[in-house]
Formats: sequence, C-alpha cells, structure tokens
Amino acid sequence: MLAWLVNEPDKEIVDFINDGTLYNTIYGYFLANSINSGNIAQLKDENITFDSLCMKYYGSFNDRGVSLVESVYKPWSTEPGSGNSSKGFLMGDSALHMSFLYESFGIEIPEAYACMPDHLALELDFLSFLYDNYPSTHAQLFMSEHLNWIPSLIDEAVKNKMDEFYLSVLRITDDFICFEKNAANEVFA
Repeated sequence: MLAWLVNEPDKEIVDFINDGTLYNTIYGYFLANSINSGNIAQLKDENITFDSLCMKYYGSFNDRGVSLVESVYKPWSTEPGSGNSSKGFLMGDSALHMSFLYESFGIEIPEAYACMPDHLALELDFLSFLYDNYPSTHAQLFMSEHLNWIPSLIDEAVKNKMDEFYLSVLRITDDFICFEKNAANEVFA
C-alpha cells in the first residue's frame, strides 16, 4: 500500500482512500503492532477525487522539487577515488545497486523508472517482495542499505512545505520502516 501511495496516483488508489480500505489496512497494521503514529489520521475520511490527488502528488513532488529517488539524498558515489561525493544526482551508487538487485532476482524495471531504479515506490515494492519470498534477514539488510534515507526525504518535504497528505504518507512510511528494523533487532538480539 505504501509503495502504491508514493507512486503516481491512479483511480484505484483514490477508491481505496475514499472507501476506507487504505486507512483500515494501515491503521490495522499499526494497531496490531502497537505503533503510535498521529500521521494515519490524514488517510481517513478523505473525500478525494482523482484530479485533486494528482494535484497533491505533483504539487508535493514535482512542483516543490522533492524527489522520491534515493540517489538524490545520498553521495553519488562512495567508491574510493571516485572524486564525487556530491549529493543530488540520479543514478548514483544506490541506483546501480538496485539495478543489480533487480537483475539478480529476475525483476524487470518498468520503463518509466529506467533512470531511477532507486525510486521509493520500487524500493518499497522490492521490500515487499523480499518479505514475501525470503527470510526476514534479507529485508533487514535491504532496509539498512537502502531505506535509511527516508528521514532526509522528510526533512526536504518539510523544508519545501509539502502538502500534509503526502507528508503524512512519508512519515507513515518512516514509522513503518523504523518499526520493522527495531522488531528485527529485538528478534536477533
């Protein structure tokens, strides 16, 4: 659901928001795991149209310059001697690693994401794939290597005065990732 929310809106997600399915699913997960997040309320009782959700989405990301791509928030390269530790570029080390992971697992990157394989929607989908098909240690390693940039994304969103709906989606995503990492740390401790 979270991957779906950070992807470009479609009419089906609008239906899931309006009929309460989105809220009930996420709220149920958070309640069952005793995760406290005041951000979930933003997902409830939305009487949203496809056009208004698109305006929120594009206004939050495209118009405000807030990127959903991991490479933008991390040094472009961490390779010794690369000479480029600057941030803000596409197709950095994280994108190359994601491309390698997709190829290793036989996953095809959608054409729309060819130059940004480390887009948050793809990374969340990949996390779901790992949970569904492999021991949780795979998901834990993936989160520690790739989904550790969400706080920087949230900082950027706050700085750029992002729409509350999508800011809440990012915070909920961060709450979910933090819980999953901590739950695994408790199991492995």
